Amino acid sequence: MGNNVLSRVREYEEEHHLSRSVSTRYINQVIRQPYGYPRQVGSLVYVNRRLLNYAHEFSAASQLYFAGLGFGRTQSLPALNRCVSPLRSMSFECLLHALRDERDAIQKKTFTKWVNKHLKKAGRNVRDLFEDLRDGHNLLSLLEVLSGEILPRERGRMRFHAIQNVETALRFLRYKEIKLVNIRGEDIVDGNPKLTLGLIWTIILHFQISDIVVGQEDVSAKDALLRWAQKTTHRYPNVRVQDFTQSWRDGLAFNAIIHRNRPDLLDWKQVERMRVRERIEMAFHVMEREYGVTRLLDPEDVDTPEPDEKSIITYVSQLYDVFPEPPHGHPLFDVEGQKKVQQFRELATSLHQWIREQTTIMQDRNFPNTLIEMKRLAETSQRFRVEDVPPRLHEKERITHIFRDVERYLRDSGETMDRDLYPDNLDRNWNQLMMLHQERDQMIRDEIARLEKLQRLAEKVHQEAKTTDSKLDDIEAWIEDEAKRVDHLHPRDAKNNCDKIEKELQRTEEVIKTMFNDVQVLRDNR
Repeated sequence: MGNNVLSRVREYEEEHHLSRSVSTRYINQVIRQPYGYPRQVGSLVYVNRRLLNYAHEFSAASQLYFAGLGFGRTQSLPALNRCVSPLRSMSFECLLHALRDERDAIQKKTFTKWVNKHLKKAGRNVRDLFEDLRDGHNLLSLLEVLSGEILPRERGRMRFHAIQNVETALRFLRYKEIKLVNIRGEDIVDGNPKLTLGLIWTIILHFQISDIVVGQEDVSAKDALLRWAQKTTHRYPNVRVQDFTQSWRDGLAFNAIIHRNRPDLLDWKQVERMRVRERIEMAFHVMEREYGVTRLLDPEDVDTPEPDEKSIITYVSQLYDVFPEPPHGHPLFDVEGQKKVQQFRELATSLHQWIREQTTIMQDRNFPNTLIEMKRLAETSQRFRVEDVPPRLHEKERITHIFRDVERYLRDSGETMDRDLYPDNLDRNWNQLMMLHQERDQMIRDEIARLEKLQRLAEKVHQEAKTTDSKLDDIEAWIEDEAKRVDHLHPRDAKNNCDKIEKELQRTEEVIKTMFNDVQVLRDNR
């Protein structure tokens, strides 16, 4: 009779998705050894714990079970207490141990899959995480794949070879400034479950999770991942991501992340109607099929009274790698509003980028040093003012008009947008650009005037140089003529001629000095 009712209780559990944190068999074995109580007493302890956790869900099942044991409705709890009161302290301790064992088993399975995901690149595989890391070879290969570095290793099979390999891995992690707490090579070689799991979790934290950043705030990688999940699942009904345990148990958060980024892959209404484990399976299957995300967990690992935090974090971090930034707009709300937001974002982004690019150009004061190039630059400045600015001004006015509708949608939906795209910021940046353009345009005109003045000076020097060169030729010929007939001239006439030549040379020298000054001006203003 009792076994019959127990099967009915289990059917009720399965129908209502009640996961057992402790198996009845385990408690029965523990209880029967020291006390010799019948198997039904262990089942009663189980029912007692379930009543504490799921009183509102389990009342019908517990009544069925008590009826099967011969207890009346009003006698159930007192009778139960009399049966199991000697065992309360021991059963509670067993429950704690069982919960811890279940969590460690889930963690071991998750970490094993994560390790194999990376070891596959090195042609290796682990079946038992605690056994297959003992010789250090798989551990070194894992670190080589994750870091891209080659690590030395011992090829022998003796215990000291294994310890040396594990110590090499630990030294490498310390070199990477990864904090290791009370983990020695001997612990891993001896297959210590707790420390092996701790070591793998440390590696996951550094190589999988530590680079996660959301916004500019200085928070831990775990908090950053949590904020990313909250941001991605924002406004999804019945989804409240507050931790990495209970918030994921019903599977909605996993599906919300997928739907937010790829609404074509899921029908959200259908997801809401699914059973818990069906929707968890759906999320894992879709991510594995579409993006090759390793299925680190099974639905029963998540749909449990105490989901393992580290396992959930490890899997969710894989989703972050695929969808690091949720798209603008929410697939569950106002399609027309989203279209307007998208239209506004595209227009405002285009104008914002154009303003930034042109601002960079207008801030450039390194002008070319030739008049021809400066005149081309003046033409470009004129073309910017006449051809580029008017259509962009019209675009800015259109953006301001569209924003009136977009602003209401943003306020109602809670969606955020880059403040640089807001019309007031665009106006401020626009005005700055126009001011920079006016300053630069004036500087271009001033530079052209300066270069034209220098060009006129250069032409003057060139002309004077030609004239002076010709004048010096004439003086030279004059001197040669006077030298030929100096013997036939009266000394007074010869002196007069020499004075005339000297005066002419002095005038030419003054011209040459002026030219030297002009050339220096040209050199200084090049």
